Amino acid sequence: VSAKPDIYYLVFDRYGDDQTARAYGLDNDIDEYLTGKGFYVPRASRSNYIKTVLSLSSSLNAEYLDEVVRGRERSSDWFPVYKHLWHHRVGAFLRSQGYSYTHLGSWYYPTSENPQATRNVNYYTIVPRKVLQLLDSVAFSPLERAVPSPWLNERLQNWHRVRRQLDDVLDLVATPGPKFVFLHVLVPHPPYVFGRDGSYVTKSEERQRSFAENYTNQTLAANTMIRRLVDGILRGSPTPPVIIVQGDEGPYPPGTARDTFDWRT
Repeated sequence: VSAKPDIYYLVFDRYGDDQTARAYGLDNDIDEYLTGKGFYVPRASRSNYIKTVLSLSSSLNAEYLDEVVRGRERSSDWFPVYKHLWHHRVGAFLRSQGYSYTHLGSWYYPTSENPQATRNVNYYTIVPRKVLQLLDSVAFSPLERAVPSPWLNERLQNWHRVRRQLDDVLDLVATPGPKFVFLHVLVPHPPYVFGRDGSYVTKSEERQRSFAENYTNQTLAANTMIRRLVDGILRGSPTPPVIIVQGDEGPYPPGTARDTFDWRT
């Protein structure tokens, strides 16, 4: 019986397709890199849903969410969808097959950790995000500049978290399997804290640039991350792994981010 392959599910939040990239002035070459590594790249795929928790709840349960939201179409209660994501079918099935499950989450509450995981990995979670957002206000900005710590600065925190979790994924490659590794990184999702070379971008630097430039720069930084992960996983895996690289949604066009926006229009 052949060994069960390690499975890596790498989600880059709001990573758009080629058509979207071109709309923002980016001639993206990541597809060529991936196909050169033996990946299948669907050229006309679309996310089934417009928000992360809906998209990942669907993909990690391998089903649409019709039954989850039936009768709640106009409800503002997201808990049933959160619960569906936390107890997703993929994790339960793989654990039943002897897989370990390492969940590397973001600051985003629904994916920050997962109760099914053998191990949850996240950083800088002691200070509540509401406090970090308060410290990011005009009144506290001098403190934020005086103490450039990822514990107090949400932007800097996101930059450090993503880099540390990429390292963690690559450190896992050599560990005994079979293993399921789920990574959710908020890149190229805003805030735009990565320059195209991976350097840290301050808030003032982000504000001096257009949305298209910020999004393009962070997409190029994401490309470097994808290449590093794929190369490292393929190089270090004793048996051929399964690697899924996915965007859960595309970038929100200007004006659509507010909760009151009517997507039916």
